[in-house]
Amino acid sequence: FNPAVARQKSAALLPFLQRGALNDAAMEALSAALTGAPTDLAQQLAAVRDAINDFDFPQAHTAMQALLDSLSTENA
Repeated sequence: FNPAVARQKSAALLPFLQRGALNDAAMEALSAALTGAPTDLAQQLAAVRDAINDFDFPQAHTAMQALLDSLSTENA
């Protein structure tokens, strides 16, 4: 788990969610970047996935922003 890479992958996904779209490749890249991450970050990623699965893109965007904020406090 590399917080800097995870931040980059999170930031890349945000614009898609803001437009109400999903980029599967970006989501998979983020999932891979969070492999081995602390449990709280994994739970935040699950919240993003749940919102996407419900087609609630505003909630997915909010959850992704929260994940990005949490990643910003992780040491690189």
